[in-house]
Amino acid sequence: MLINQSLASPRAGRGCSGAHDEPRRARPLGLCGISGIHMPISAHETRRERLQLGLLEQMRRQAADPSLQRLIAWLADAIDGHVTVTSATGEVLAQAPEGARAVLAPAAHERSRVAIGELKSATLDEGPLKARLLAIGHHAPHAVLATARTEPYPAAVADIVGHVADLVALLLPTTEFKASWQRVRQATTEVGLAIFQLLMGGQVALARRSAASIAPQVLADDVRVYVVDCRAGKREHTAEVIETAIRNCGLARKRTRSEREATAPGVLVVRCPAYDNHLIIVAPAEDGAGQPSGVGRSDSVGETLRKIVADRPGHYLGASETTALTRIADAYRDATRALNVAQHLPERTWQYNGHSQLASMLDDRARQWAEAFLQPLFHAPYQERDHLFTTARLALAFPTTEAAKILDVHRNTVASRFRRVGDLLQLDLSDIRARAVLDLALQIDARAASLPPTPPSSNAVSLEEVLSTCTAHAWAEMTLAPLDQDRRDLRRTLRAWLAHNTSADSAAAELGVHPQTVRGHLRSAERLLQRPLLAGAAGAHEMVIALFIGGRISTLPGDVPPLLPDDVYGVCEATRAHASPRPLWDGRDQANE
Repeated sequence: MLINQSLASPRAGRGCSGAHDEPRRARPLGLCGISGIHMPISAHETRRERLQLGLLEQMRRQAADPSLQRLIAWLADAIDGHVTVTSATGEVLAQAPEGARAVLAPAAHERSRVAIGELKSATLDEGPLKARLLAIGHHAPHAVLATARTEPYPAAVADIVGHVADLVALLLPTTEFKASWQRVRQATTEVGLAIFQLLMGGQVALARRSAASIAPQVLADDVRVYVVDCRAGKREHTAEVIETAIRNCGLARKRTRSEREATAPGVLVVRCPAYDNHLIIVAPAEDGAGQPSGVGRSDSVGETLRKIVADRPGHYLGASETTALTRIADAYRDATRALNVAQHLPERTWQYNGHSQLASMLDDRARQWAEAFLQPLFHAPYQERDHLFTTARLALAFPTTEAAKILDVHRNTVASRFRRVGDLLQLDLSDIRARAVLDLALQIDARAASLPPTPPSSNAVSLEEVLSTCTAHAWAEMTLAPLDQDRRDLRRTLRAWLAHNTSADSAAAELGVHPQTVRGHLRSAERLLQRPLLAGAAGAHEMVIALFIGGRISTLPGDVPPLLPDDVYGVCEATRAHASPRPLWDGRDQANE
């Protein structure tokens, strides 16, 4: 091994020291015009000129669009070798081609000595490896430019490596700033996700404290949630476009410089932890935000998002209504429902309309029934009550794995909490009918939270009474009416599928058709109803209620459960260990199995 190290100036070792021409086959001589006189020049001079012209072109491009990686890729190609630029700590800032760091691994010791300032440059000749290492900048610790070839370095190549080192010294501050900025963006993204998960878990106070430094206005008392479904592979780019557009929109509305500096945009943009193509945007509700979309300036964030989605094929937008921050789990679910509708519309956007939902059409008896039905949950210990409600809402809307990602807990935790809800309410939540009843009760409860309280009544109300009104019957017929657009009897297929607890095989046996025929009917029903049925159980809950109201499903487990004694709340887990096991619903329809 031959090591040639220099303690001279930063340019030491960059010139012709120790360099000699590569052996090469004879090449035709070029001609150079000087003052009209044509004279032959050597191949060596031709290569030097070619490298210099290439470097000048790189300098021109770097002035217009700085890119360390592009410069290093050019150098690797020009010297027919491998090139890396590493920071003083050894982090690879650029390399070309891929795997150059591994090729230069034998020179790690020399790289460390150059980085700490012990050497200004070093060369390593070890078998087929011919490496040069140059310190970047005048002050230690240094970034290091390292090159590797399998042949010795001609003078022209050695010089060009030295010139590139000087150019890297000019580019490095910009590159390091970009890397630092990217780390800050990544940290901000992770904090935003953590804040959202705290909100979904009901920890509003902790989420507000965490959000104070990055988006102080976002966690207002009332918010609106948007979900953007991006084309595959486009989520990060779309997120950057949304963040920039919302920031510019917020700044443009501040009249003075002090207002612009004192007020953050106040919008939280979150990369959904459950769905790789989804972005979640939480924005503070503005004046009049409860009005329909597009009224005045009440929904500036929504209008910005609609324009962005309209300009990008394959993108869809769902928006919730204005919701109290403490009910953000409901708002997120509503935005997801709106997104499911938007995916069937040509404009690709939709805002959730709670007034068209059954829970908003029912009278005060519905509130009375839901309060009595959910009473065992309200009597659960305070430390677990919020977790049970939040988990139940998400577990009814999403498969268990996705709900766990949204809450940042293990899927077994979601399953355990959901099972606990079933125990307290004395419901078999593996049954689609039981889940539909619980979903309706939770929707009525969420609706009631935004209404003035009503005086309690001593009269017990059954679910059948609640759903026997003319308004409920009109809603059921309106909900199921789109199925009549298909010449096939989709209502019959849907009823059989739900009656057999979403088992396509059992429904097919009853109907005398192939299971694939049942699934085909259900996919057509999804398109007509604008609700997901096969992809998750959430879209089927309203169908259960609508078919029950229309008399196509005979019974529902809607009786108000008796309130358990206080001591039972502490022993449910122990009791369950001795109880006969029942199949645990995992959030997926049997039709997909």
